[in-house]
Amino acid sequence: MSRNIVYAFAFILVVLASCKKTEEVIVPNNTAPPDNTISNESIESYYNRLYITLLGRKPTPTEADSVKTLLTAAQLSLSSRQNLIQGLQNKPEYLASLYTIARADLLNALDTSQITLFIAIFNQQIAVPSYSNVAALLQVEVNRLVALRNIPADLANHSLTPEGMERRCIDNYFYDQLNMGTENFVVSSFQHFLLRYPSAEELSNGKLMVDGFASNLFYQSGTTKNDYMNIFFASDNFKEGTARELYKRYLFKEPSTTRLYDLTQYYKQHPNYQDLQREILSSDEYTFY
Repeated sequence: MSRNIVYAFAFILVVLASCKKTEEVIVPNNTAPPDNTISNESIESYYNRLYITLLGRKPTPTEADSVKTLLTAAQLSLSSRQNLIQGLQNKPEYLASLYTIARADLLNALDTSQITLFIAIFNQQIAVPSYSNVAALLQVEVNRLVALRNIPADLANHSLTPEGMERRCIDNYFYDQLNMGTENFVVSSFQHFLLRYPSAEELSNGKLMVDGFASNLFYQSGTTKNDYMNIFFASDNFKEGTARELYKRYLFKEPSTTRLYDLTQYYKQHPNYQDLQREILSSDEYTFY
C-alpha cells in the first residue's frame, strides 16, 4: 500500500468520525449569565439627564449610588426606567421645577413678589370710591392673580394638574401685558402650545370668541375668553403640541410624523402630562441618546 493511499484512508476515517451524530443535552436549572452589555457610562448618563430634566439638578452622591445600583441590577430595563421617572415625579422638587419652566417660557420668569405687589395695588384701587365703576373688573384681575400665586401650593396638594398650571399662566394680568391685545393673545397661545401660527380662520374665530362674540374653534362653539381656553386646552391640537414640545425639549429634534402621531394617540388615551413624560423619557431613543 502506497503512502498516498494510507493518507487517503486516514482522511476518510477522520471525515466519518466528524459526521457522527451528536445528541443535544439540556441541563436543568441552567440560567444564562446576565447580559452586561450596557455600560456604566450609559447608565450614569441616563440618570443624570433624568435628574436635570425633571428636578433641575444633578443627583446627590447618595442618590447617584442608589439609582446606579438599581438600574445596573435591572440592566436598565424599561420597568426600572419607568419606576425611576415616577419616583422623581413624586418629589416636591419636580412640581417646583415644572412651574419654574412654565414661568420662564410664558411669563418671563415672573417673581411671586411681583404678583403679590399687583394684588395689593388692585385691592387698593377697589377700595377707592372713584374706581367703583371698574371695581368688578379689578376684582377679576385680583382673582386671576391669586390663582396664579397659588400655583405652587395647588400643584403640591394635587388640586391642580400641569395642564391647569399652563392655563393659569396665560390667564392673568401679566400674560395680557406681555401679549397685549386679542390678536396677540390668540397668536401667542398657538405659538406657545401648538408650536405654530394660527390659520387665518383660526385667528379670526379665536379673536371673535375672546372678544365675547359667538364663534367656533376646533369645531367647538364659544362666546367668551374662558370658552376659548376651555376649547383650546381640551383639543387634540393641544395634545399634539404638547407631545411635540416635550419630544423636542428632551431629544433636541423634531419627532418623525409617525412618532408624533403615536405620542399624540398615547396622550389622548392617557390624558396625563406625567404619563406622557414617562413615555418619552423611558424610551430607548431618549435612554441611549
